[in-house]
Amino acid sequence: MKIRKSLIIMVLSVLLTTLAADAFSDDAVVVYDKDSVSYYILQNGESYAIVKRCSSAELEEGDKLICDLQSKGTKEAYNATKKQKMILKVEFFGLTRREAVEKYYELCGL
Repeated sequence: MKIRKSLIIMVLSVLLTTLAADAFSDDAVVVYDKDSVSYYILQNGESYAIVKRCSSAELEEGDKLICDLQSKGTKEAYNATKKQKMILKVEFFGLTRREAVEKYYELCGL
C-alpha cells in the first residue's frame, strides 16, 4: 500500500511539473530574420518579441518555436519546425509590431 501511494505521488509530481512548464511556454513564429545578424523577431499571438540566437541552431522565417517569452533572459527553446532544441536570449517581449521593428533596427545598427 505504501509503495502504491508513493508511486501515485511521484506520477502526480511529474504531471504537475510538466503542466507548470507548459504554462510558461509560448508558441511563437519567426516573422523576421536577416541573414547578417543573430537577432530575430518572433510573433506570439498579437505581441512580438526580439530574441538573440545563442546556440548554433539556425532559425528561419516561418519556424515555429516553443519558448518562454514572458520575461527577459536566456531560455531554452524548441524549434518544432526543425525538431531541435536551442538556446535563445529574450531581449524584449510584449511589443507591438512597430516597437519590435524599431528596437530590432536599433539592436542591429541598421
